[in-house]
Amino acid sequence: MNKSLDLVLGDALYCCRPFFKAVCAAGVEGLAVSSEATEMDEEIDLLMKTDPPRLVPGVEVAVWEIESEAWRQDVKRKLRVIHCERRYAAPAGSMNASNCGW
Repeated sequence: MNKSLDLVLGDALYCCRPFFKAVCAAGVEGLAVSSEATEMDEEIDLLMKTDPPRLVPGVEVAVWEIESEAWRQDVKRKLRVIHCERRYAAPAGSMNASNCGW
C-alpha cells in the first residue's frame, strides 16, 4: 500500500482503532474526521484552551496540532491530531455542520 499511497483519509473513522492499525501497519499516514468522542479530542480541546492557534497565511484558518500518545500501544506510533477552524464567514449554500445534519 505505501508504494502507491502517501495518505489515507477516512470519514467518520477518527475513533476507529482498526482503521489506524491497518493504515499505520502499511506505513501510510492516516487522517480521519473527528468524532469528538476519543482521548485525542480531549487532548486537542485542552490545547485549544491553553495555546493560541497557528494561523495559515492567506486563507484565514486557525490550526492547532499535536502528536498524541493516546493510542501508541495499539497502533505502534504517535498519531497526529489537527483541529482547524475557519476564521471567515461560510459562503451561502456551502456544506458545513449547520446545514448537513452533523
